[in-house]
Amino acid sequence: RKSLGSDYLLVPPAVGVWDTNIGASRGLADRLRALPGVEAVSTMRFAQTEINGDTVSVLGIDPVDLPRVAGLDVTRGNPETVYDELAAGRALIANWILAGQMGLKPGDTVRLATPMGAKEYRVAAIAGDFYNAKIATIYISQANLRADFDKTEDVFLQIKRLPGVSAAELEPRLRAVAERYPQFKLVSGEELLGQMEPQMQGMASSMYIALAVLAVPSLIALLNT
Repeated sequence: RKSLGSDYLLVPPAVGVWDTNIGASRGLADRLRALPGVEAVSTMRFAQTEINGDTVSVLGIDPVDLPRVAGLDVTRGNPETVYDELAAGRALIANWILAGQMGLKPGDTVRLATPMGAKEYRVAAIAGDFYNAKIATIYISQANLRADFDKTEDVFLQIKRLPGVSAAELEPRLRAVAERYPQFKLVSGEELLGQMEPQMQGMASSMYIALAVLAVPSLIALLNT
């Protein structure tokens, strides 16, 4: 729900496999912010790096805009200060997959391969989101993504509606802007959440069934013993 917390999203064809998408210049986000009824717009930008020889996705986020629209689920580190840490210097957030693979924890230093040479980043937190739950990913500030990776294209946009503004008022304005960018699909946050929740519930049910299949024979063996 944190990841899907925005009212509207501009979604590319491939979510998670970001390098196959065509991004947009900053002009798209600026046009959305200028629309009456829009409170905030958060964007993600993409690059790739190598850490100890492994390819890792790099997502550039705005430390100010993202928490206003949606957010990351912080499991290790201080959720109250993590975005300030990203804005203050070369800091990163590692998602759960990368942290598990490399044994990372807050305070560690990681060397990233960039077009500007190797750069050292401090791990500010371990966190993640729904969209990148299956791929080793780090999150850095968009300022650092521009400085170290020379990337400025937005590949994913999330929009928050002003309180008191109805969907019927705002949605036609959003569609009028989105029509100029056919590489994105405008999706309602509630619609996307409604699509994802049954899938997640189904996955959880499958895990419980697998747990029962494994646990029951073990319990019978224990009782026999």
